[in-house]
Amino acid sequence: MDIADVLKLLRTSQSGIIELAEVTTYIGYRRGADDTEREITVEILDAGPDAGENRYVVEVTEEHGDGELDDDLGDEVEQTIHAAGASLELAIAALPWDELDEA
Repeated sequence: MDIADVLKLLRTSQSGIIELAEVTTYIGYRRGADDTEREITVEILDAGPDAGENRYVVEVTEEHGDGELDDDLGDEVEQTIHAAGASLELAIAALPWDELDEA
């Protein structure tokens, strides 16, 4: 069964679901503009072919800092960017990567 069939089956059941997407998660690292290595989590949401222009949503969460959260200083920083598109290529191309370097 492909994603369109699964999503349709879940939506047409008596669950009351009105919005649903398959989520794929990737974890990795990127180099920031300040040349520091930062951990990222990339989530790709696929709402199926019936979702049109917003079929794919890509969300990138980046963490950087010293790895320990200091209650007074807040050294650990987390920032998220996202974009949507009718294709995965369009959604990824629309990500505002430079916003991650502003934190």
